[in-house]
Amino acid sequence: MINTASGWGLAGGTRATVYCASKGTVALLTKAMAIDHGSQNIGVNCICTGDTDTNMLRNEAYQFV
Repeated sequence: MINTASGWGLAGGTRATVYCASKGTVALLTKAMAIDHGSQNIGVNCICTGDTDTNMLRNEAYQFV
């Protein structure tokens, strides 16, 4: 099983409380599932991506500079 979270779910970030909390939940859920199902040879991993350079990201990032 592969879950998708975000780097912000591991380290947090400004003005993104709900986003960080939801992605952190996915990361911890993944760890718990890996512990629960490892004995059944079921692998559970999480991909925590970084930012993608898009116009939306640029507009959001420059609002706070």
